[in-house]
This record gives sequence, C-alpha cells and structure tokens, in this order.
Amino acid sequence: MAETAPPAPAAPAPVSTDPSVPPPARPPQLGGGCFITAGLLLGPAVGLIFGQVTAGLLIGGALGIVAAIGFVVAAARRKD
Repeated sequence: MAETAPPAPAAPAPVSTDPSVPPPARPPQLGGGCFITAGLLLGPAVGLIFGQVTAGLLIGGALGIVAAIGFVVAAARRKD
C-alpha cells in the first residue's frame, strides 16, 4: 500500500485591521482558578504525608478558594 502525505495545516484565521471594528467591550477578566486547582492537587499530597488525605483535600480547596478571591480582589483594585 502506498502511503499518503499528511494533510496540509489549516491557514491561520485572518486578523482584522479595519479601524472601524471596535475593540472588545471590556478587557479579559483575571481569574484565580489556578489557585483552586493547586490547592485541590497539593492539599491531598500534603495530607498524605500526615495521614489525613481528606482533610488535606478540604483544607487545600479552602486555601485555594481564599487565594483565588484575594487575587480577584487585588486585580480589581489594581484596575481602578
């Protein structure tokens, strides 16, 4: 059987340079989801060291949520 060449990559989407196109209504929002994820991943790992995986998960998640809220509040204050 003859091998076929892979398909050519798709062309990138065109970028609008038309000055009549308005910019986005608002800038992208900064979120803190990475802090929640880190807490939920690192919490059980630390809890495993102490023999309390569930407690580590709950404490890590809570600390991640607190860090995410703090990050969003700080970003909002910096923007204003």
